[in-house]
Amino acid sequence: MVLFFYKNKNCLFEFLQIMKKITTLLVVVLCFFYIPSDAQQPLGDLYDGTYVHDIRITFDQADWMRQLDSNRVNGDEMVIAKVQIDGTIYENVGVSYAKNYTHQIGGKRNPWLLKLNLIDKKQTHQGYKTITVSQALRDPSLVREVLGYEIARRYMPAPRANYVNLTVNSENKGVYVNIEAVDETFIQKNFGGTEGGISTAFRCVPDTRTSIQSNCESTSYGSLRYEKNAKCYLRNFDMLSKEGWDDLIELTRVLNNEPQNVGKMLNVDRTLWFLAFNNVIANLNSYEGQYSGNYYLVRDASGLFNFIPTELNLAFGSYKNTNGQSDLDFEGMVTLDPVLHVNNAAKPLISQLLKNPDNRKIYFSHIRQILNDWFENNAYQTRAATLQTLITAYYINSPEKPYELADFQRSLTETIGKLTKIPGIVELISKRAKYLKKHADLLNIPPQVTSVSYSNRQKYTTKSVGEFHIKAKVDNFPRRVRLMYRPQGSTEAFIELQMFDDGKSHDGEAGDKVFGTVVKPEGKFSAIEYYIIAENAGAVVFDPSNYFLERRKISLAELNK
Repeated sequence: MVLFFYKNKNCLFEFLQIMKKITTLLVVVLCFFYIPSDAQQPLGDLYDGTYVHDIRITFDQADWMRQLDSNRVNGDEMVIAKVQIDGTIYENVGVSYAKNYTHQIGGKRNPWLLKLNLIDKKQTHQGYKTITVSQALRDPSLVREVLGYEIARRYMPAPRANYVNLTVNSENKGVYVNIEAVDETFIQKNFGGTEGGISTAFRCVPDTRTSIQSNCESTSYGSLRYEKNAKCYLRNFDMLSKEGWDDLIELTRVLNNEPQNVGKMLNVDRTLWFLAFNNVIANLNSYEGQYSGNYYLVRDASGLFNFIPTELNLAFGSYKNTNGQSDLDFEGMVTLDPVLHVNNAAKPLISQLLKNPDNRKIYFSHIRQILNDWFENNAYQTRAATLQTLITAYYINSPEKPYELADFQRSLTETIGKLTKIPGIVELISKRAKYLKKHADLLNIPPQVTSVSYSNRQKYTTKSVGEFHIKAKVDNFPRRVRLMYRPQGSTEAFIELQMFDDGKSHDGEAGDKVFGTVVKPEGKFSAIEYYIIAENAGAVVFDPSNYFLERRKISLAELNK
């Protein structure tokens, strides 16, 4: 049989397709006989993604839906309810519909916001004060948010996300997406805080419903154009911290008028990751899209602003507008320019950053890394299928399905909808990844860091090593090599040191492709964490490639063994 299939590869392909359909049908049949249990789930972390969590809300008010709608339209008040999370009951929880444009008056599926500490300031669930539950609007797969945030977290601070089955007053509302709130807890964990509260933080939620004032930039919204009238910022940004408007205004001034100095206020590298992430996965419901919105700006302990993505339910091509004109068609989404807006002054975060040749190389290095990590090996496709399998039984048994079961099942590989066409994630991204790989900037072969070594204490001597002599072998015609280091355990910004292949920098022979430098602790620290940036004429590479999550580490104690 193996020999037959080897000689008849078309038959093998058809056989595998038939087996895939049979397996899918079997899963669906089994799911019809499975009813999610009312028994308490194992009490793991709220964002443990290995199972579907359980949230039950109980209102005393019979007209709770009317009150929630009224509060959402008229203010920020919350309705008090009892909430059970994975079997643990909490009293006096503040409940409202989440503050975004997906709310529909009288709608059966709206986004939820739970404030556990509204009355009792010490009440949390596993330390979490706020819970946000998304209905995954315009995402028939229910995968976009969970997968999107998982990809983003590899390269920048981003919320965790998984699934919950929601019940309200004993009525099953079905499966929703549970997204970690970008609140005080999240900000302090990822960026540090101040004595009086969280760091300077904003959420960009452009006001697209009212006319723009005549003295504001007509096409600005959340694009970070510099506004001379401070009131123009109010319509597009919500301040989460106690103060910070002056910081935001100064950031836009420097970005637009002094881009050479923007690194003093903005974490440029993480911003380039943010832009690369949005572009690769066609997330136009963010900065690259029509309104340049749906992100957080948070200032870290070193004083630099950082971007955090949000509202990813429209990622992977569900939102298709880049400039206020007609939506892009499917082919337009596939061929979305990786340097979209590079010459658009109305999008200064892109045009001002990417006109710098060094930033452009780093930006394409980040695109290359995302493609390598997720799309060339089809890791995203495997993960999306796993996520759908996890929630299929809950979806089948939900009385309030946002899409027909057949659309849910086809949504990874096929376009869903007649008027609003939502591309299948795999359908779009498989073609988009191939398109991006052909871009001229991605055809450049980057340098390669093949080895890293240190100068240890010499044998038969009692003289200790008091400095870090670091050497890196770099191939593929490196022109510049840099070491980015900081004391181990620090949250401060990394310090940059040039590495040289001149025979004078503890690097060996001049011209041997070994680059060296020296980090001098001067008694201030005894261990460092670091990564290396190597650059040639056409490309940049980082070592380790996942330096956001893991850096190289070395201590004087190790060198002196």
